[in-house]
Amino acid sequence: MLNMAFWHRVYKTVSFKYEVQNLTNTHFNNVTGSKLQYTDNTNYLGRGVYFHLIMDYN
Repeated sequence: MLNMAFWHRVYKTVSFKYEVQNLTNTHFNNVTGSKLQYTDNTNYLGRGVYFHLIMDYN
């Protein structure tokens, strides 16, 4: 699974954040065991695209 995010400041106290989760749109597996031979969990979450407005009051 590949996630990507970047920010840019638009004003002294305001930033925008752009985020894409599961950029490759793939399934992912959680595996365990000494040779990673057991699958605990298989998920397909799909791709998520998010926009954040970040305000810094400090």
